[in-house]
Amino acid sequence: MEVSHPQFVKLFPNPSNGRVSLEMQGWDNTEVQVAVFNALGQKVEEKRFDSGRGYVLEQFDLSGLKRGVYTF
Repeated sequence: MEVSHPQFVKLFPNPSNGRVSLEMQGWDNTEVQVAVFNALGQKVEEKRFDSGRGYVLEQFDLSGLKRGVYTF
């Protein structure tokens, strides 16, 4: 199995008001899974989506989570 890496990944804005955009380019026709973890390492959000023609712009609404540091 070949693992490919995107040409770029951009997560913005940082800091956010709870709504975050994830922009990626470089994965063609691949199912992408993105998870969000809190400071304790617990998964608090997960999304799966198709990268289509190599470009992805996905929105995450994390406004229901407590203020803090989260890792994607």
